[in-house]
Amino acid sequence: MENLVESLEKAVEELIGSNAELRAKLRESEEERQSLLESLSQKDRDIEQLETKMKALKMANSLAGFGTDDKEVRKVLNEFVRDIDKCIALLNG
Repeated sequence: MENLVESLEKAVEELIGSNAELRAKLRESEEERQSLLESLSQKDRDIEQLETKMKALKMANSLAGFGTDDKEVRKVLNEFVRDIDKCIALLNG
C-alpha cells in the first residue's frame, strides 16, 4: 500500500512538473506570436507607405509626360481625388 502511495505521489509530482513546463512553453509561444503579429503589422504599414510612394512617382512621371497617355494621368488623378475624399470623410466623421 505504501508503495502505491509513493508511486502516485511521484506521478503527481511529474505531472505538476510537466504542467509547469507546458505553461512556460505556452507563454513563450504567445510572446512569439505577439511579436510576429507586431512585425506583420509593421510590414503592412511599410507596404502601404511604399504603395503611396509608388502612386506619387507614377503621378510625377505622368505629369512630366514620361511614356504615359492622358487616360493614365486621369486615372492616377482620380485615384488621388478618391483618396483625398476618403481622408476628408474620416476627418469629418
